Amino acid sequence: MRVFLLFFLSLILYTTSPKAEENQPLCDTATKECLLKTLENTIPDITDQKWKDKSYREYAKILAANDKIDEAIALIEKISGPDTKAMTIRGIGMEASKLNWADNRYTNLFNRLYEEAQKIEHKPSHDIALTYIAMGQAESKQDDAAIQTALIIDNAALQHKALGEIAETQSMRKDHNKALNTLDKISSTAYKNKACRTVSELMANDNAFEAAFEAAQKIDNAYIKAESLLYIANRKNEKK
Repeated sequence: MRVFLLFFLSLILYTTSPKAEENQPLCDTATKECLLKTLENTIPDITDQKWKDKSYREYAKILAANDKIDEAIALIEKISGPDTKAMTIRGIGMEASKLNWADNRYTNLFNRLYEEAQKIEHKPSHDIALTYIAMGQAESKQDDAAIQTALIIDNAALQHKALGEIAETQSMRKDHNKALNTLDKISSTAYKNKACRTVSELMANDNAFEAAFEAAQKIDNAYIKAESLLYIANRKNEKK
């Protein structure tokens, strides 16, 4: 994290005006609080709005990783690009998912991120933000909330993608029964086939062959199902 912070700060200083650079206070970069404060003071002086947005996005992720959630969320309104707003919502949620909070803290966080997503007027970016919230909820083991978020996404393709990502996340943490149930919520045959194949392979890699077989059986396309079954068979052979 320290190396990344140093690199990120040097990038921002490079993109600011000479005047802003001259006014930066010197500090011991080994002191994280000083470095973060320098970032906070530097980013507003970036003249290119696209780079400013990206810098705020990355800064929000760093703040979230350091459990400074209020400060991270406050940066979203400083970002002008709707896509970058959505990516910032994603970054905050994914970084927070690594902090092993109690359930109520995650519920509060994702409620706040949902409120921020609702402020995005650009509809495609709004739906992408909801997709990222659902993924963050799944990473934080808020499975019911993740599915509820996915099901309110208007864009059908993004909804199916979100449900598939949730199932993958559940499978990777060995919640195979939950993953199987999530797969059943995908209403598109094409998306479901793809998700079932991916999840089946993840399960087989985990030696959860029964669950992998059940996921493969949900596939509607004979060729894709055969490919999944062959993968399971090969994995079983490797165990001998």
